[in-house]
Amino acid sequence: MKQDFRPEDIATVLRWLVGIDGALGFAAFALLLITLAERRRPRPESLGEHALPLALGLLLAAVDASVLASNDMLPPELAAHVTRGPAAHGWGPLCVGLFLVAGFAAAVAPHLRALGQRIPQRFRAAALWAVLGVSALYCAVAFQNVLEVSHCLERLPDALTPAFAPSLLVEVPLTLLALAGGLRALRHFGISVPAWARMAAEALLVPAAYLIGLSVIYVSITLTDLEIWQGFKHSAFFSAAIFALPVALVPGVYRARGFGIVMGLFLLIVFGDLIYLRYFGNILPVLAISSGGQIWDVRDIIVKYTQRRDAVLLPALAASVALPFLWPKTPKADAPIAARGALDIALVCTCIAAILPIPGIVQGWMDSDRSWKVLNGTDAVQDSGIVVAHIKEVARSIRDARQHSTITPAEMAKVTRYHQERAEEVTNDADFGIARGTNLLILQVEAMQKWVIGVRDRDQEVTPFLNRLRDRAWFFDHMYDETGDSSTSDCEYMVLNSQFPIPQGSVAFRRDENHFVTILHAFKEANYTTFAGHAYAAGMWNRAVLYPKYGYDQTAFRDEIGDGPKLGWGIGDKLFFERVMPRIQKLKQPFVSVLITLTSHGPYQYVPQREHKLNLGAIDASDFGGYLHSMRYNDEAIEQLFGEFKSAGLLDNTTVVIYGDHDSRMKFPQSVEVDTDLPPDVQRRLANRDYTTKQIPLLIVLPERLQAAPRVVHTIGGQVDIGATILHLFGLKRPGSFIGQSLVPERVGHASRIDGSGVDGEKIYTAPGGGRCETFPDFKRLDRSACAALSQKTQEELNMSWDVTLLDLAPKLAGKEPEKAAAKR
Repeated sequence: MKQDFRPEDIATVLRWLVGIDGALGFAAFALLLITLAERRRPRPESLGEHALPLALGLLLAAVDASVLASNDMLPPELAAHVTRGPAAHGWGPLCVGLFLVAGFAAAVAPHLRALGQRIPQRFRAAALWAVLGVSALYCAVAFQNVLEVSHCLERLPDALTPAFAPSLLVEVPLTLLALAGGLRALRHFGISVPAWARMAAEALLVPAAYLIGLSVIYVSITLTDLEIWQGFKHSAFFSAAIFALPVALVPGVYRARGFGIVMGLFLLIVFGDLIYLRYFGNILPVLAISSGGQIWDVRDIIVKYTQRRDAVLLPALAASVALPFLWPKTPKADAPIAARGALDIALVCTCIAAILPIPGIVQGWMDSDRSWKVLNGTDAVQDSGIVVAHIKEVARSIRDARQHSTITPAEMAKVTRYHQERAEEVTNDADFGIARGTNLLILQVEAMQKWVIGVRDRDQEVTPFLNRLRDRAWFFDHMYDETGDSSTSDCEYMVLNSQFPIPQGSVAFRRDENHFVTILHAFKEANYTTFAGHAYAAGMWNRAVLYPKYGYDQTAFRDEIGDGPKLGWGIGDKLFFERVMPRIQKLKQPFVSVLITLTSHGPYQYVPQREHKLNLGAIDASDFGGYLHSMRYNDEAIEQLFGEFKSAGLLDNTTVVIYGDHDSRMKFPQSVEVDTDLPPDVQRRLANRDYTTKQIPLLIVLPERLQAAPRVVHTIGGQVDIGATILHLFGLKRPGSFIGQSLVPERVGHASRIDGSGVDGEKIYTAPGGGRCETFPDFKRLDRSACAALSQKTQEELNMSWDVTLLDLAPKLAGKEPEKAAAKR
């Protein structure tokens, strides 16, 4: 890759710009002292009349910096304020010297002004400005030399620690509010503020935005209990300038208002990142921000995952709201346009120079294997901070969007051959076509895990109906959750399309223009009517766009189902089943009906007290107790639905498929071990909530008239295999685009997860955390190299699947393109 900017060139430019900014800052400080020293005398209206004392101050400051730098009296890094460490005196000589020379310039200002009056009138203005310009340039050169000798800009990022962030998030906003209040008070009492002072105050908003941004990037690590990885500090140091650049781009007279808007917007996005990181383990996807209108509907999740320590962001948010109203309006013509323009350009150029390393950081990541392999959202934050993590996500999205039709013939042949081998299945077994001609009811149950089926608490069955159903159904006991960070949407995609979710983000947003080939298309070719029902908004997970492409003839969402008493995100599942049942009865048979439950969504506190059927004692009000109540509610709702199907005369001709959509994200508290009958080793693993316990239940209930004997199927699989299994039981042709395989006839099987974890009949490999290899199913620790073949097999399967989704290859593999139609609602 050809680099446009070398790191040393960027460092040089940044040093020069910071040197210029430092000279401007010192000039503002010196002018302040000069003004204060002459508080009893008429104030000069022209900056030119301050030229000689100001020039003297700049010259002396340059000499001070040059002498200290040449005598190696400067510290190795500029870390005193940031680290609050023992090196707090390090920059003392320079700072004291600058204060003294500014004071000296203020003291001799009257004499220097008198000296300036002796210059002939015709040469005076040019001479004064020339002296001031040369002095400012010399001062900027000296400051740049200090930065070069001390290497502080190179070393400062490594000296930063998260400890500085909370205090700075209080100090900077309070300083800005105090500054704004002081300016307003001076105006209120009729005290004129010089134009240069107002310009300096407006300029301070830019470094203030930088410091708030840097603090926010660091504090987000501590607020989400993450660790700082190598590379984070440099990325954070430079990416904080992204907070400052929009503020610098706003002209000085409007900068206070611009600061409020920019910082308020950034802080809201950061808060959204905190909630998303805690709940999904990822940053807020940029493409999902368009769903911001649904924030009110997920307010319970926001409340649940908002923590008291998030209040550290409140001072900055308060300043962003108050500053536009508190900051006095500045007359547009109070300073020369050239002076304002030069200052604004210097600030913008400094911000841009600070940002210049970011493209190199992102491009280096894009060119590496890491951008193609699975990246946990928290990994990106720990590696480069939330700002660069967002930039990486956008860059990856753009690359994904450009990948259509970029596969070579050789690569396409490899993908085709892989899917053809997967498509080979047994069709002469007794199970093939056993459900042919029956209706199909698919129940996707929110957050239901396998361990709740059959578990007892204080000798109470949590799911009594599902327990009885399991005894007469086909129960698949080795089903692993294969979803990513868009869990519910990922599950729908896998079950219907038999392909894995993409490494980061959701297919629902990133590949909604694809031409999907699903089990619904296979059923429609067999003259089935297809229907989907869900008690939430059609826009959630882009379902209004995706469902017609998936092959649904009819859909019913919140608007069609109607309002009612809300249990969490929508009406309760019992009322949902009751409302949707008339629509199912009106469907032309045979039909496929897919119903997605909602009440058992996290944080598992939506089931009202009147619906609590379990006596859970001390854990009743805990999150874990709420999860058990939610599972019991689900159990009763499913029993009700079975009763409604039986009353409608549909149950005898309907095959029912029930599965949990994803892991509950619920840690199993070790304190309740005495209350449950789960084995202690299972409880310990549930308490850690790792890949070995991310299992979901799958039950297939065939009509009793078929007289299919109940069985427990031990084939290892996941959601990606459910669709292929359904088609096998219904005797329908499996599309060539499916990567999943039928779970019957029983075989060893294999499951993959998009983080690189995998399991087969002998071993289980957990990829996060450096990789852990264990035997299966007894989970005895092995050397990681023992899982090398399993890891390679898993990654190959994922890569083949991602090619299909990212390159929209499903129609080519299936040998057809699905018809385009809109689902009726």
